[in-house]
Amino acid sequence: MDNQVFDRKKLTEDIFVLLAGSLLFTISQKEKIEKTIDNFTDDELISFAKLLVTEEQNKISLDKKMINAVENSLNKVQE
Repeated sequence: MDNQVFDRKKLTEDIFVLLAGSLLFTISQKEKIEKTIDNFTDDELISFAKLLVTEEQNKISLDKKMINAVENSLNKVQE
């Protein structure tokens, strides 16, 4: 790792908050994911977090497009 200083525990907690918002997973799934994350190197953990953020941003963008499409359809109905 190239001199990056970060709080691994905090990043892991943040990852779970993001996952909880995007997925409904059970406690047993959380434990499995936690064990997997515990085995990640720092670089792998950072890459995983970046991937999650990108995926969530893409999902939000898609959600906005779907909402806009529905709003446009509603506007046409109301005209």
